[in-house]
Amino acid sequence: MDILFKSFHNINVPENAIRTIPIPEDFDGFMTDFLLYSLQNGSIKRYKMIDKNSEVLSCIQQIAKKSLNDDQEDTDVTLEFSDSIALKLLREEQAAQQLIEKMRITIQRGSLIQTMLRTNEGALFFIVAKVEHSAWYEGESLEKKFGFPGDKKSVWKSAIIPLETTGALSEGDIKVYRNNSSKYWTDKFLEVQEKKSDETNTREVFEAVQFVLRKNVRKKSERDYLILRNALIQKMKTPQQVNYGQMIDDLVGNYIPDAESLNINTIKEKLLELPETKSFDTQFNTIPTVIKERKRTEKYLPSAGIELILVGAIEDFEHVITSETVDGGRRYLKIRCDDNKTYEAFAVKPLRIET
Repeated sequence: MDILFKSFHNINVPENAIRTIPIPEDFDGFMTDFLLYSLQNGSIKRYKMIDKNSEVLSCIQQIAKKSLNDDQEDTDVTLEFSDSIALKLLREEQAAQQLIEKMRITIQRGSLIQTMLRTNEGALFFIVAKVEHSAWYEGESLEKKFGFPGDKKSVWKSAIIPLETTGALSEGDIKVYRNNSSKYWTDKFLEVQEKKSDETNTREVFEAVQFVLRKNVRKKSERDYLILRNALIQKMKTPQQVNYGQMIDDLVGNYIPDAESLNINTIKEKLLELPETKSFDTQFNTIPTVIKERKRTEKYLPSAGIELILVGAIEDFEHVITSETVDGGRRYLKIRCDDNKTYEAFAVKPLRIET
C-alpha cells in the first residue's frame, strides 16, 4: 500500500479555527495502521455522489489528480484544497453545534485526517476521517493538552471514496462510517446520498436474518428459534443505530441453545455472510414501523379448538411462556397473564360446599 497524499488538521469549533499539523515521517506507521483499520471496517453504509462539483468532492478530485504528479507546485496546491475541506468541516460542525446547543450536547472534538492511497492491487482511494481528540496531561509539566491516542484507532466518522486511475472520482460506492446517528457528516459536509434507505435496510436485514433462523434453527429446535426470533424483533423494533456485526454478536455470540445438536457458531457464520449475499448496509438506523407493518405471526395449536399466535416481541420470553408435565404425563403451557379480563375469563372458581 502506497500513501500518495496525507494531511492532518486540528478542528477547533469553539474557537472557530483549524490548524494544519505537519506530519513527520515516523507518523507513517500510525497512518498505515489507520488506513488498514478504515478499509477493513465492517460497519459501513453505502452512499453515492449527487454532484461531483460539490465542495468536498471537487477538492478531493483536485488533490487526487495533482497527487499523481511529482511537481512541487502541485503539492502546494493540494494542501490548499485540503485546507478547504477542513474549513468546510469546521463550518458544518459549527452549524450542527448550534442546532444541538439547547440539548446541552457538544460535537465530539476531533482531528481531520485526509489520505490518498494506492492498494497493492492498484486501486486508488481517498479517505477522509475524523478521529478522536481527547484531553491528556503532559508528563512533566502536567499541562493539559489535546490530542488522540496512538495505541487505538478511535474513529468518529470516515468516508472511503473510490477513484479512477487518473485521479478522477469513480462512480463506485462511497463507504461511510459514523459512530452515531448525526447526519451532518454525509448530508452537509460530504453532500452525498444514501444508496439504501434506513427503511429498506431494516426490512431486508430483518427478513434475511429471520430466514436463516427459520431454515437453520427451527428445523432442529422450535424453542431456540422462538427465543432468537423474539430477540431479533426486540432489537429491530428499538430505535437505534445498528452495526450489523455487533448486532449478530449480541444475538447469538453468547447464546447457549437448548438443543445440543444446534451449532450456534455455524449459525453465526451464516448470519455474518448475509451483508455480502443480500447486499444490505452493515450500519443503519432501525425504523421500527417497518417491522410492525410486515410482522409475521407464528401460530401454534396446543389443543383442539385453541390457537396460540405470537404477533410481536415478548420481553423476558423464556419466563413468560413455559411448559410443564404433571403426574400422569399431561403436558401444559403456562402463560403469564397481565390482562385482568383475560385472566378472569379462564380463572377456575373454587367449589362452594353448602352446609
